[in-house]
Amino acid sequence: MRTLFVSVVVLLVSVTTLAQEQQFANLGDFKLDSGEIIRDCRIGYRIFGNLNADKSNAIILPTWASGTTEQLKSSVGPGSMLGEKYFVIAVDALGNGVSSSPSNSKAQPRMKFPKFTLRDCVRSQHELVTRVLKLTHVKAVVGVSMGGMQTFEWIVSYPDFMDMAIPVVGSPRLAAYDLLLWRSQIDAIINDRGWNSGDYTINPARSAEFEFGALLLTTPENYNKQMTREKILAELKKAAEQKGGGFDLPFASLFPPFQPLHFKDPLIIIVRVASPTSRIPSQAPSRRQNPAPSATRAECCA
Repeated sequence: MRTLFVSVVVLLVSVTTLAQEQQFANLGDFKLDSGEIIRDCRIGYRIFGNLNADKSNAIILPTWASGTTEQLKSSVGPGSMLGEKYFVIAVDALGNGVSSSPSNSKAQPRMKFPKFTLRDCVRSQHELVTRVLKLTHVKAVVGVSMGGMQTFEWIVSYPDFMDMAIPVVGSPRLAAYDLLLWRSQIDAIINDRGWNSGDYTINPARSAEFEFGALLLTTPENYNKQMTREKILAELKKAAEQKGGGFDLPFASLFPPFQPLHFKDPLIIIVRVASPTSRIPSQAPSRRQNPAPSATRAECCA
């Protein structure tokens, strides 16, 4: 009896571990809103938890900018943001280097890869959830940062698909400061000598990417508390020496016209939204976020 119990425990642990491993859904030739096609489109994902009998505990968790589902593991489980009672579908966004991207596409490498938007990302996620995982409704869509922007897009594209939507430090519309930041990062990439008109061998502008990330994710006051002069100089040296990883043509392909959502005005949401929305801005001084677009949307729909 003890042997049987141990075997069952080992089996359950094995199943849980397997579920958290990287998986891929093959969507075939995926047509974008622009009319272009991603050939042999693959979407990466990981499953956490168990789907209950009535399939009412599923949550979609998209990645943030340059993030992967490997990094989302800490968001699921005991004491985490989502806890352990949900069936969490963590999805790698198009262009993150795991799902179909300019760096891993054999049919459309580098600049031959078609330009896409966050709406295309969300449509690919909808294909994964409905065609592959056979779900017709989910409990919630929860996303952080660019994951929050995808959550807003879910609200617009599939308002009846979830009971609630929870964008965390995300925005439905880029503000002026956001546009300046995106443009600066794009310029840093395409003006880097390693860019080579898009025919790069390693991701360019690694030092600039690190620097932008540090400036974006914190305030000067908090940064000075956490970082010493000696430590930042060491971090800058490390970033300059790093040869791989980082963004995979992040903004040049993902935000071509600087419109991360396919709509241009938050007022459009009023007509189409059916799902309750919980907006979670950053309350801590350690993070930068412009809450104005989200607040405008909340006021419009109140």
